[in-house]
Amino acid sequence: LPRIPFSFDGDLERRESGRYNASVGNRVSVFLGGVSASNTLDLQVAGGGDSESTTSASGSFLLSTSFDRLSLRGQVGYGLDPVAVFNTVALTADYDFEQDLSTRFSINRQLTGEKTTSYSAGIFRTFKNFALGLSGDYADDGNFSAGFNMSFALGREPRNGGFAVRPRGIASSGAVSARVFLDRNQNGAFDGDDEPLQGVRIERQRDGETDENGIVFITGLPSYRPTNLALDLGSLEDPFWIPTRQGVEVVPRPGKTVIVDFPVTPTGEIDGTVFLRRGDSVREVSNVQLQLVNKLGEVVKEVKSEFDGFYLLDFVRPGNYVLRVSPDQVERLKLLPPPEIDVVVEPEGNVVSGIDITLERIGDKRPDADASRVASAS
Repeated sequence: LPRIPFSFDGDLERRESGRYNASVGNRVSVFLGGVSASNTLDLQVAGGGDSESTTSASGSFLLSTSFDRLSLRGQVGYGLDPVAVFNTVALTADYDFEQDLSTRFSINRQLTGEKTTSYSAGIFRTFKNFALGLSGDYADDGNFSAGFNMSFALGREPRNGGFAVRPRGIASSGAVSARVFLDRNQNGAFDGDDEPLQGVRIERQRDGETDENGIVFITGLPSYRPTNLALDLGSLEDPFWIPTRQGVEVVPRPGKTVIVDFPVTPTGEIDGTVFLRRGDSVREVSNVQLQLVNKLGEVVKEVKSEFDGFYLLDFVRPGNYVLRVSPDQVERLKLLPPPEIDVVVEPEGNVVSGIDITLERIGDKRPDADASRVASAS
């Protein structure tokens, strides 16, 4: 089944005169096959005191979809009490010329009262800290209007207390304070000699890059909907730096800022060549499966040797490892078990080069062959 978000709210007001006003509302939405449908229903009840009790109920039904740069929305407004009737019908089209420039055209038909039809059009441009709009309206009863508006929003970043200016509302949507730092002590927390990273971007977000404190304030996130955040790896200064987590999922709330940290760690490389010895002949061998095992005995990386016997294990996090040939492959190919090699990747990241491995098949071993190998790292 698709996700079906549901919201409900109610309000009750009582006065000393005995008069009361009560309201109940709910909204149900569903997204299926590229079409979003939602229905809003509101019930109002008033009474008490010297006044007669009155009730009213109304709602609206909305359908929306999009095609590339074009978005379409249709809406029907209706009443249920005191009379069941359709009140309005509207169609709106939005077209994005580019990321920050869009236009809108809408038609609205009033189905009760004077039954007028109105038309409106507008063009809008978003800048870094504010938005501008020019719009016009015309109705078939002869009324028309034109308007120009400028909007901006002001929000406070919770970590440093600074204020951020944005072109769109902040209080009605969610926000995230993301900090990116080089985690030198590998503990996942910003402390000690950890270094904030400037100029790092968050994927698919428009709120700029991290500042000198490694912080970026992301606003305008949809409320109560899971949002995935991940670093744009191309914006990291060093191509051998990687985040310790692939990403994070947050569920923003209106007017609240979620605090998120992105530790980044340096990585190293391990390379070498795999050989096969048969008698007095030694040659490079391909498709040998090499495994990198951490101190917990977990295989953290695997790679196969290339056509010339060369292998490369890249983006290896700092730590102590054991490099070995896959035990399954050793058994399947009836190889003599090669020695496991201890490898250390330093906290600042380094290249461990020239870790060569020589394999021999059972029965091919020379009587004077040395079964051990000393690996030197540089």
